[in-house]
Amino acid sequence: MKKIRLIAILVIGVLFFCNALDIFSAPVSENPDSIRQLLTQPYQIKQLLSNSDRLFKSGDYDGAISGYKKVIALDSLSFHAWYNQGRASVAIMNDEQALACFTKAVAIEPENVSALNGRGTAYFNLQLYQNAMEDFKRCIILDSQYYVAHYMLGRVWGRLENFKQALISYQFAARINAEPQELWYNIGCVLSYLGRYKDAIEQFDKAMHLNPIYEKYKPDDIWLEKGYALRKLEQFAEAEIYYMKVLEINKSQINENRAVSYYNLACIYSLQKLWERSFESLKQSLEIAPNYALDVQSDEDLEGLVTHPIYSSKVKDLVAKHSEVKE
Repeated sequence: MKKIRLIAILVIGVLFFCNALDIFSAPVSENPDSIRQLLTQPYQIKQLLSNSDRLFKSGDYDGAISGYKKVIALDSLSFHAWYNQGRASVAIMNDEQALACFTKAVAIEPENVSALNGRGTAYFNLQLYQNAMEDFKRCIILDSQYYVAHYMLGRVWGRLENFKQALISYQFAARINAEPQELWYNIGCVLSYLGRYKDAIEQFDKAMHLNPIYEKYKPDDIWLEKGYALRKLEQFAEAEIYYMKVLEINKSQINENRAVSYYNLACIYSLQKLWERSFESLKQSLEIAPNYALDVQSDEDLEGLVTHPIYSSKVKDLVAKHSEVKE
């Protein structure tokens, strides 16, 4: 009985050995799970990641995304590939794809603040503010000194029109890093929304003082906001200067910033009873942005022009004309 069992074991062993030989000798094309493929796959993934990263750095985001997808096909748990595909998707403004990629990255590394911040930013861009808030708060729990999360949380509060909370988040961000000009610009905007116009102007000036080059890269926003704060403080002459600067820098373009400038000039001139200037500025504004016609009748700063015995009918016709265009 023992001999029979021993013979059976030997036979099974021989069969197993023969099968093993078949696996090792089989061509790779016939056996995709062969040892040879398993040995070469890590090198292939490494090369694909390297090439994709190079494309990403060079600005070829579509090429990079294609490369990261190839990596994921070989290794679906590659955090690097999912995360950088998300970053590349942000660069081409594909927020839905970015969200999907960052969500995968977070699933692989749940406590990676960069991935959480990336997903939060994608949520923010898609106007899913509560989801964005959760991710930014999670980042702060994991790293209380994470500047970007505090800054982005401030932006979320701003979009939700909770300006007091936005200010608190921005102030936390400023304690961590007081250098970014966009931080002080946003603090200025929040203070302006809160009616603290003098404080707002100080922040706008601080942004420009930190780096005068900032004016060259993003002049319109800061000039428009500072002009508005000056307008609310009834410093009309200085406010006019900033709106004129916006018009000058955009003189070869037709864009919304020109429309905003003309509209605010119309308000300034109306408050100073400069009716002709006010009407002409309003006319220029509505030519660029007909949708502004909806605000004219209810804007307190334009009340003088709207109710003027001579210009009231002209304003009415102008508003009617551009309301029809909008429809």
